[in-house]
Amino acid sequence: MKKIVMMIVILLTTFLANAQVQLSQEQFKKVVDNMTCVCINEALGNSAVDCEKTTIQENDIPKADTKTLDLYKEFQKLKTSNNNKEFSVIFLTNDVFNSSKYEKIKAFAKKREGVEIKNIIQKINDKITSITSENYAVSNNDSQTSDPSGQLHNSDPPSQVEQETASAYTENINTETKTANHSIRNFMTDYGFSFILFILIAAHFIYLKQRNFATKKQLESMLKDNEGKRVFNTTPYSPISSNKQNIVSEDSLNILKSKIRDLEDKIKGLEIQSKNDAPNPVIAITEVPKTPIVQQDDKIFYKHAPHESGYFDTEDDVSLGDAVFKFTIYNNNPNLASFEIIKEKKKLILDYPNKYIKPVCEELNALNQSANSLVITSGIVEKRSNQWIVKTKAKIKYE
Repeated sequence: MKKIVMMIVILLTTFLANAQVQLSQEQFKKVVDNMTCVCINEALGNSAVDCEKTTIQENDIPKADTKTLDLYKEFQKLKTSNNNKEFSVIFLTNDVFNSSKYEKIKAFAKKREGVEIKNIIQKINDKITSITSENYAVSNNDSQTSDPSGQLHNSDPPSQVEQETASAYTENINTETKTANHSIRNFMTDYGFSFILFILIAAHFIYLKQRNFATKKQLESMLKDNEGKRVFNTTPYSPISSNKQNIVSEDSLNILKSKIRDLEDKIKGLEIQSKNDAPNPVIAITEVPKTPIVQQDDKIFYKHAPHESGYFDTEDDVSLGDAVFKFTIYNNNPNLASFEIIKEKKKLILDYPNKYIKPVCEELNALNQSANSLVITSGIVEKRSNQWIVKTKAKIKYE
């Protein structure tokens, strides 16, 4: 039953959405021109363009105000639309200000959330009403008789009887036309909500009735099944007092609460004690054992920073004072070397991890710029042409 109700709601919503008022292409362009004028006036702040008498042009916007120019151009794109949904009143007064397709218009509305955008939409609504009313009046005027030159006939005035007959006939036609137009245009506005409410109430009533009927049938079936299985026990028994059970439960609950409070007090005490006993943090670097390296002075050199692609230039050796990385020739092979971070430069590498750590080091845990110590394992580089290429990244752990 719930599925049926949901289906009815979806169908009615779809019907209402498709029943919204559609504008002609000419009406749509007029509304867009007025909307452009109103919004650009609002964006400029001090514009004096009267949107009821004229439209705003691109030349009216200062060339230096690129944001407002972009907003104007996006409004102009609306006029080239061939999407029927965009010709609807609901699109022009709501959807266009929330559509990701028109980002500049959406940003304009977002910046003016609240009373400002409501006032702008009200002005657009008034313009739509004005345009549709004008077209309705023009369509009535066009129904008058005119000669080929476009002028009304100036024939002899008809007799009084003919005038009364013609007047009555015209009034009947106009009355029927207005009634039909009003019914088509305003039916869903006047009665749509009441119609939906009636359908939902009826569906809910049917659902409740069916549920009560099913419950009643289920109870009757259960009574029939258990009717022959009832055993009447005449032995007297003492009922268990519910009050006693409640008292026992409350006592147990109070005991548990008391124990929890005691544990919380102990935990707080331990936390305070641990804070008082904790030593001041000491910044240190703990190095794990490295691969055996020949430690000879003539085979040690220094570099400042790696290339972002993960290698060191062979020609940019620096002195120890400027160095961040220390290199040692590996096992007397001039084309292999181990490298490690100089511990005195810890603060520098933590301040600029993307420059010193990311290209040539593997982080074993998340970056912690306030770490008290670092655990570092040396990496291996291989000399190729004029570059030291990283074969094995140095490992780094923040503690």
